[in-house]
Amino acid sequence: MPEESVALDQIDRQILHSLHLAPRAPFAVLAGVLGISEQTVARRYRRMRRDGIVRVLGVRRPEGRGETAWVVRIRCRPGGAPALARALAQREDVSWVSIAAGAVEVVCSVRSPSARIREDLLVERLPRSSPVLGVEVAMVMHGYVVELSEPTGLRALDDAQRAALTEWSVSDPAPDASTWPLLPPDAHDRALLARLSEDGRATYADLAAVSGTTAGAARRRLRSLLAAGLVYFDVDVSPDVIDRAVAAHLWATVRPGDLDAAGRKVADLPGVEYAAAITGQHNLLVSVTSRDHRELYELVTQGVGSLPGIVSLEISPWGTVVKRTGTLVADGRLAP
Repeated sequence: MPEESVALDQIDRQILHSLHLAPRAPFAVLAGVLGISEQTVARRYRRMRRDGIVRVLGVRRPEGRGETAWVVRIRCRPGGAPALARALAQREDVSWVSIAAGAVEVVCSVRSPSARIREDLLVERLPRSSPVLGVEVAMVMHGYVVELSEPTGLRALDDAQRAALTEWSVSDPAPDASTWPLLPPDAHDRALLARLSEDGRATYADLAAVSGTTAGAARRRLRSLLAAGLVYFDVDVSPDVIDRAVAAHLWATVRPGDLDAAGRKVADLPGVEYAAAITGQHNLLVSVTSRDHRELYELVTQGVGSLPGIVSLEISPWGTVVKRTGTLVADGRLAP
């Protein structure tokens, strides 16, 4: 990983902003919107990807493959959280890992392909790990759709440029379980999805090559998978270049009758990166980022605090992300 500080110019930030709006827009389209050459866009993007600044990923929803997502809070002995977080991040079934401020708690997301593997981690291994003082496990009952955010430090496009990218935006519909039996992923799909998990901007020709189909067939199949909500695209940007210095998990307790409405409304709030209804003492988990403690205060009091049915709220700041969307993070940079 490069150790020098991140230095991005206006063109770099325009490219990053464009990707948040249209993750799979061709380089030629981005070039036309930005008024620069296609070669410049491609060269800048590849450099930023190589240097751990940005990654575009296709993410397969766990519901679509019969999996259940779990959120795990692990209380640790002083000094024990970093090593535990790094070990968890190496597991393929752990997709997101953060260390709370103070380094006494690790929060992670687990999506195991079988109950046996999940229980081995959550019941057998974790509780017996020497740094662990306690483990809380919550099932994700429902994930609320959060639009791809536009970090404050990357807002580099004007209204006309934003509008020009609208037709290239990738919709992120709420999963429609009724369509899943009609779209069972076959060997071609699995190869296509595996390639997108490595590079969400892989061309249709590339997807066709790895899945043994034609470019047209790969395009149609991806559209079907997107429409069914079986896959979505995520744009990860290095924390070093985002003007969001304060991050926190908000663990809320909401009256059951208000939970769905609260979850849908909180997902639309600026600064919200993740929102889900979960089991346990708290039934709504919200992950947020903000520019400073004042903006976090406003988000909590004026945003989350005004939601229907809120009974209580625990605010847990986190200091370090070790893994996000399946991508390892080290020294503020994303793994290639």
